[in-house]
Amino acid sequence: MAVFFWGLNFVPIKFQKTFQLVDFTPDGSGTLSIFTKDGLQVGVDCAFQFRLIKEQIPTLFSKFGISYYSSVVNLARSILKNIAPGFTTEQYYTQRQIVSDALFAGLKTGLEAEINVEVGAFQLKDIVLSTAVASRLLSTVVQDQVNQREAFVQNATVIRKQTTTLQQSTLSNITVINAQANANASVLIQTANSQALSQVLQAKQTALANLFTTLGIVSSELKLSFLYSTGLGDRTTHTGFQTELFVDLNNVIVNAP
Repeated sequence: MAVFFWGLNFVPIKFQKTFQLVDFTPDGSGTLSIFTKDGLQVGVDCAFQFRLIKEQIPTLFSKFGISYYSSVVNLARSILKNIAPGFTTEQYYTQRQIVSDALFAGLKTGLEAEINVEVGAFQLKDIVLSTAVASRLLSTVVQDQVNQREAFVQNATVIRKQTTTLQQSTLSNITVINAQANANASVLIQTANSQALSQVLQAKQTALANLFTTLGIVSSELKLSFLYSTGLGDRTTHTGFQTELFVDLNNVIVNAP
Protein backbone atom coordinates (compact mmCIF):
# COMPACT_ATOMS: atom_id res chain seq x y z
CA MET A 1 0.00 0.00 0.00
CA ALA A 2 1.45 3.32 -1.11
CA VAL A 3 1.70 6.15 1.42
CA PHE A 4 1.73 9.77 0.29
CA PHE A 5 2.72 12.77 2.41
CA TRP A 6 1.03 15.92 1.15
CA GLY A 7 2.05 18.32 3.85
CA LEU A 8 -0.08 20.54 6.02
CA ASN A 9 -1.34 22.92 3.34
CA PHE A 10 -2.37 20.33 0.74
CA VAL A 11 -5.63 18.39 0.40
CA PRO A 12 -5.99 15.51 -2.13
CA ILE A 13 -8.75 15.87 -4.76
CA LYS A 14 -10.26 12.76 -6.37
CA PHE A 15 -11.47 12.68 -9.98
CA GLN A 16 -13.78 9.90 -11.15
CA LYS A 17 -12.15 7.83 -13.91
CA THR A 18 -15.28 5.94 -15.02
CA PHE A 19 -18.11 7.27 -17.18
CA GLN A 20 -20.49 9.74 -15.54
CA LEU A 21 -24.15 10.16 -16.50
CA VAL A 22 -25.90 13.37 -17.50
CA ASP A 23 -29.66 12.81 -17.59
CA PHE A 24 -31.90 15.49 -19.11
CA THR A 25 -35.18 14.10 -17.75
CA PRO A 26 -37.55 15.17 -14.95
CA ASP A 27 -35.68 12.83 -12.61
CA GLY A 28 -32.27 14.21 -13.60
CA SER A 29 -31.16 17.62 -14.78
CA GLY A 30 -34.59 18.41 -16.23
CA THR A 31 -36.24 17.95 -19.61
CA LEU A 32 -34.81 20.13 -22.37
CA SER A 33 -37.32 22.66 -23.68
CA ILE A 34 -36.60 23.38 -27.34
CA PHE A 35 -38.26 24.89 -30.41
CA THR A 36 -38.51 22.76 -33.52
CA LYS A 37 -37.93 23.91 -37.08
CA ASP A 38 -41.67 24.44 -37.59
CA GLY A 39 -41.86 26.70 -34.52
CA LEU A 40 -43.42 24.32 -31.99
CA GLN A 41 -42.15 24.10 -28.42
CA VAL A 42 -41.51 20.53 -27.29
CA GLY A 43 -39.67 18.78 -24.50
CA VAL A 44 -36.76 16.44 -25.21
CA ASP A 45 -35.74 13.76 -22.72
CA CYS A 46 -32.23 12.46 -23.41
CA ALA A 47 -29.10 11.27 -21.63
CA PHE A 48 -25.41 10.81 -22.34
CA GLN A 49 -22.21 9.69 -20.63
CA PHE A 50 -18.83 11.37 -20.40
CA ARG A 51 -15.47 10.45 -18.95
CA LEU A 52 -12.50 12.56 -17.92
CA ILE A 53 -9.31 12.23 -19.92
CA LYS A 54 -6.42 11.63 -17.53
CA GLU A 55 -3.93 13.77 -19.42
CA GLN A 56 -6.43 16.67 -19.60
CA ILE A 57 -7.30 16.80 -15.90
CA PRO A 58 -4.82 19.62 -15.07
CA THR A 59 -6.31 21.79 -17.83
CA LEU A 60 -9.84 20.85 -16.75
CA PHE A 61 -9.08 21.76 -13.15
CA SER A 62 -7.50 25.08 -14.11
CA LYS A 63 -10.68 26.03 -16.04
CA PHE A 64 -13.47 24.72 -13.85
CA GLY A 65 -11.97 23.57 -10.58
CA ILE A 66 -13.88 20.77 -8.91
CA SER A 67 -17.25 21.93 -10.31
CA TYR A 68 -16.55 20.59 -13.78
CA TYR A 69 -19.69 18.42 -13.72
CA SER A 70 -22.07 21.39 -13.70
CA SER A 71 -20.02 22.95 -16.48
CA VAL A 72 -20.42 19.82 -18.58
CA VAL A 73 -24.19 19.84 -17.95
CA ASN A 74 -24.62 23.52 -18.82
CA LEU A 75 -22.53 23.34 -21.99
CA ALA A 76 -24.31 20.15 -23.10
CA ARG A 77 -27.70 21.80 -22.60
CA SER A 78 -26.61 24.78 -24.70
CA ILE A 79 -25.23 22.58 -27.51
CA LEU A 80 -28.36 20.44 -27.71
CA LYS A 81 -30.68 23.47 -27.75
CA ASN A 82 -28.71 24.94 -30.64
CA ILE A 83 -28.94 21.72 -32.71
CA ALA A 84 -32.56 20.81 -31.90
CA PRO A 85 -34.26 23.55 -34.02
CA GLY A 86 -32.74 22.00 -37.15
CA PHE A 87 -35.51 19.38 -37.24
CA THR A 88 -39.29 19.52 -37.55
CA THR A 89 -41.65 18.12 -34.94
CA GLU A 90 -42.60 15.27 -37.25
CA GLN A 91 -38.93 14.33 -37.74
CA TYR A 92 -38.55 13.83 -34.00
CA TYR A 93 -41.11 11.01 -34.38
CA THR A 94 -40.53 9.63 -37.85
CA GLN A 95 -36.73 10.07 -38.10
CA ARG A 96 -35.60 9.55 -34.53
CA GLN A 97 -32.34 7.86 -35.46
CA ILE A 98 -31.29 10.73 -37.73
CA VAL A 99 -32.13 13.29 -35.03
CA SER A 100 -30.33 11.24 -32.37
CA ASP A 101 -27.19 10.90 -34.50
CA ALA A 102 -27.09 14.65 -35.15
CA LEU A 103 -27.50 15.52 -31.47
CA PHE A 104 -24.83 13.03 -30.46
CA ALA A 105 -22.34 14.25 -33.08
CA GLY A 106 -22.76 17.90 -32.07
CA LEU A 107 -22.55 17.08 -28.37
CA LYS A 108 -19.40 15.02 -28.81
CA THR A 109 -17.62 17.66 -30.88
CA GLY A 110 -18.56 20.54 -28.57
CA LEU A 111 -17.76 18.91 -25.23
CA GLU A 112 -14.50 17.37 -26.34
CA ALA A 113 -13.32 20.71 -27.75
CA GLU A 114 -14.45 22.98 -24.90
CA ILE A 115 -14.04 20.85 -21.77
CA ASN A 116 -11.63 18.12 -22.94
CA VAL A 117 -13.77 15.14 -21.94
CA GLU A 118 -14.60 11.91 -23.76
CA VAL A 119 -18.28 11.59 -24.68
CA GLY A 120 -19.71 8.07 -24.58
CA ALA A 121 -23.18 6.78 -25.44
CA PHE A 122 -26.10 9.11 -26.19
CA GLN A 123 -29.79 8.19 -25.92
CA LEU A 124 -32.82 10.11 -27.20
CA LYS A 125 -35.48 8.91 -24.80
CA ASP A 126 -38.76 10.76 -25.28
CA ILE A 127 -40.42 13.71 -26.99
CA VAL A 128 -42.87 15.56 -24.75
CA LEU A 129 -45.68 17.51 -26.45
CA SER A 130 -48.32 19.81 -25.10
CA THR A 131 -51.94 18.74 -25.60
CA ALA A 132 -52.49 21.27 -28.39
CA VAL A 133 -49.32 20.31 -30.24
CA ALA A 134 -50.05 16.59 -29.86
CA SER A 135 -53.57 17.09 -31.26
CA ARG A 136 -52.23 19.07 -34.22
CA LEU A 137 -49.57 16.49 -34.99
CA LEU A 138 -52.07 13.66 -34.70
CA SER A 139 -54.41 15.40 -37.15
CA THR A 140 -51.56 15.80 -39.61
CA VAL A 141 -50.61 12.13 -39.33
CA VAL A 142 -54.23 11.01 -39.75
CA GLN A 143 -54.66 13.20 -42.84
CA ASP A 144 -51.46 11.76 -44.31
CA GLN A 145 -52.85 8.28 -43.77
CA VAL A 146 -56.12 9.24 -45.46
CA ASN A 147 -54.23 10.70 -48.42
CA GLN A 148 -52.14 7.56 -48.73
CA ARG A 149 -55.24 5.38 -48.60
CA GLU A 150 -56.92 7.39 -51.34
CA ALA A 151 -53.79 7.12 -53.46
CA PHE A 152 -53.73 3.34 -52.92
CA VAL A 153 -57.40 3.07 -53.91
CA GLN A 154 -56.80 5.07 -57.09
CA ASN A 155 -53.78 2.96 -57.98
CA ALA A 156 -55.78 -0.22 -57.35
CA THR A 157 -58.56 1.02 -59.66
CA VAL A 158 -56.08 1.79 -62.44
CA ILE A 159 -54.40 -1.59 -62.01
CA ARG A 160 -57.76 -3.40 -62.15
CA LYS A 161 -58.68 -1.57 -65.38
CA GLN A 162 -55.32 -2.41 -66.91
CA THR A 163 -55.71 -6.03 -65.85
CA THR A 164 -59.21 -6.23 -67.39
CA THR A 165 -57.96 -4.71 -70.65
CA LEU A 166 -55.04 -7.11 -70.75
CA GLN A 167 -57.34 -10.05 -70.02
CA GLN A 168 -59.74 -9.08 -72.82
CA SER A 169 -56.84 -8.64 -75.23
CA THR A 170 -55.48 -12.03 -74.24
CA LEU A 171 -58.86 -13.70 -74.71
CA SER A 172 -59.23 -12.07 -78.14
CA ASN A 173 -55.80 -13.33 -79.14
CA ILE A 174 -56.70 -16.80 -77.93
CA THR A 175 -59.92 -16.72 -80.03
CA VAL A 176 -57.98 -15.67 -83.13
CA ILE A 177 -55.34 -18.32 -82.53
CA ASN A 178 -57.98 -21.02 -82.05
CA ALA A 179 -59.80 -19.95 -85.25
CA GLN A 180 -56.56 -20.01 -87.20
CA ALA A 181 -55.70 -23.39 -85.75
CA ASN A 182 -59.12 -24.81 -86.62
CA ALA A 183 -58.89 -23.41 -90.16
CA ASN A 184 -55.42 -24.85 -90.61
CA ALA A 185 -56.57 -28.18 -89.22
CA SER A 186 -59.55 -28.22 -91.63
CA VAL A 187 -57.28 -27.49 -94.58
CA LEU A 188 -54.89 -30.22 -93.51
CA ILE A 189 -57.75 -32.73 -93.13
CA GLN A 190 -59.25 -31.86 -96.52
CA THR A 191 -55.84 -32.07 -98.16
CA ALA A 192 -55.18 -35.43 -96.54
CA ASN A 193 -58.62 -36.75 -97.60
CA SER A 194 -58.07 -35.56 -101.17
CA GLN A 195 -54.67 -37.17 -101.31
CA ALA A 196 -56.06 -40.40 -99.87
CA LEU A 197 -58.95 -40.44 -102.37
CA SER A 198 -56.58 -39.75 -105.22
CA GLN A 199 -54.37 -42.64 -104.15
CA VAL A 200 -57.41 -44.95 -103.93
CA LEU A 201 -58.57 -43.93 -107.40
CA GLN A 202 -55.11 -44.43 -108.82
CA ALA A 203 -54.99 -47.89 -107.27
CA LYS A 204 -58.43 -48.77 -108.68
CA GLN A 205 -57.50 -47.42 -112.11
CA THR A 206 -54.35 -49.52 -112.08
CA ALA A 207 -56.33 -52.57 -110.97
CA LEU A 208 -58.91 -52.17 -113.79
CA ALA A 209 -56.22 -51.54 -116.38
CA ASN A 210 -54.47 -54.75 -115.34
CA LEU A 211 -57.80 -56.58 -115.38
CA PHE A 212 -58.64 -55.37 -118.92
CA THR A 213 -55.16 -56.31 -120.11
CA THR A 214 -55.46 -59.76 -118.64
CA LEU A 215 -58.89 -60.30 -120.24
CA GLY A 216 -57.78 -58.82 -123.55
CA ILE A 217 -60.45 -56.11 -123.49
CA VAL A 218 -59.26 -53.19 -125.59
CA SER A 219 -62.13 -51.07 -126.90
CA SER A 220 -64.08 -48.61 -124.78
CA GLU A 221 -67.38 -50.28 -125.75
CA LEU A 222 -66.19 -53.66 -124.47
CA LYS A 223 -64.85 -52.08 -121.28
CA LEU A 224 -68.23 -50.43 -120.57
CA SER A 225 -70.10 -53.59 -121.37
CA PHE A 226 -67.86 -55.53 -119.01
CA LEU A 227 -68.32 -53.03 -116.23
CA TYR A 228 -72.12 -52.96 -116.51
CA SER A 229 -72.40 -56.70 -117.07
CA THR A 230 -70.48 -57.36 -113.87
CA GLY A 231 -72.48 -54.78 -111.95
CA LEU A 232 -69.50 -52.47 -111.35
CA GLY A 233 -71.08 -49.63 -113.27
CA ASP A 234 -74.44 -49.49 -111.51
CA ARG A 235 -74.16 -46.48 -109.24
CA THR A 236 -77.68 -46.74 -107.86
CA THR A 237 -77.37 -50.23 -106.38
CA HIS A 238 -73.69 -50.54 -105.44
CA THR A 239 -71.61 -48.83 -102.76
CA GLY A 240 -68.05 -49.01 -101.61
CA PHE A 241 -65.59 -50.06 -104.28
CA GLN A 242 -68.15 -50.05 -107.07
CA THR A 243 -69.52 -46.55 -106.41
CA GLU A 244 -66.16 -44.86 -105.80
CA LEU A 245 -64.73 -46.61 -108.83
CA PHE A 246 -66.64 -44.41 -111.30
CA VAL A 247 -65.63 -41.06 -109.83
CA ASP A 248 -63.03 -40.90 -112.58
CA LEU A 249 -64.52 -43.42 -115.00
CA ASN A 250 -63.66 -41.45 -118.13
CA ASN A 251 -60.03 -41.31 -117.09
CA VAL A 252 -60.05 -45.06 -116.48
CA ILE A 253 -61.52 -45.72 -119.94
CA VAL A 254 -59.25 -43.28 -121.74
CA ASN A 255 -56.01 -44.25 -119.98
CA ALA A 256 -56.60 -48.01 -119.82
CA PRO A 257 -54.36 -49.91 -122.27
